[in-house]
Amino acid sequence: MVDGGSKEDAIKIDVSNELEGSQAEDSYIARLYGRRNKDWRFESQRQIEEDGKSYDIVTIVLNDGTKREIYFDTSEYFAK
Repeated sequence: MVDGGSKEDAIKIDVSNELEGSQAEDSYIARLYGRRNKDWRFESQRQIEEDGKSYDIVTIVLNDGTKREIYFDTSEYFAK
């Protein structure tokens, strides 16, 4: 399973709109790190555009205090 730890390894979400994209991102993070607000907590989210692609970068904090940035490639559905 790709961890989305960089732009080059961004997780591509195959959905048709932003709401579905957000839900898919949460589900993907849960598969990697466990339950939200139990095993990890949401810290922030930002969007960037680089090289003609759109990305969501979600920052979470694990229970041990470790921060993780997870890149999602949102090019296919962002702003549709």
